[in-house]
Amino acid sequence: DAIASWEKPPMELHAKFRDILQTFKQEFGNEQWKQLTDRFPLPLKQRLQMHYGV
Repeated sequence: DAIASWEKPPMELHAKFRDILQTFKQEFGNEQWKQLTDRFPLPLKQRLQMHYGV
């Protein structure tokens, strides 16, 4: 939720956030990642997908 709360992070920070989230998703695997993110509120899921592709 903290990462998604940034409206427009600086480009370097945005890239770091994206890398961290992509690494988490990769380490969890698709099924576990889906189980985790299914518990997120819909606006959070949408924001993470839109801004960071996860």
